[in-house]
Formats: sequence, structure tokens, C-alpha cells
Amino acid sequence: MIIILKNKGATLVETLLAFSIFISCIVLLISFYVLGHKQNTNIFKQYDHYLLSQEKKEKDLWIQEDYHALMNTVLR
Repeated sequence: MIIILKNKGATLVETLLAFSIFISCIVLLISFYVLGHKQNTNIFKQYDHYLLSQEKKEKDLWIQEDYHALMNTVLR
């Protein structure tokens, strides 16, 4: 009977260890997902900022009346 109790105790410890590993993996996956989502959002914000700055540059170029200066600026 003492041997059976020791096995149950060992089984409980093994179960708790396996459960803690499982929970750690779940937390790790969720944190990777959150970090990936943050990075993706940051990349989209940077890309939007880049597009807006390029649009402003294009508008500034087309406002110029001198087509030779415009061509030199574009081809530079």
C-alpha cells in the first residue's frame, strides 16, 4: 500500500509538471501572437506614413511650372 501511495504522489508531480509546461507553451504562443500583431500594426503605420510623404512630394513636384526643372528633379 505504501508503494501505491508513492506512485500516486509521483504521478501527481508528473501531472503538475506537464501542466506547467503546457501552460508555459500556451503563454509563449499568445505572447508571440501579440508581439507579431504589434509589429504588423507598426509596419502598416510606417507604410501609411511613407505613402503620405510620397504623395506630398508628388504634389509639390507637379505644382512647379518649369517643366525642365521638374524633369531634372525627377530624373535626379
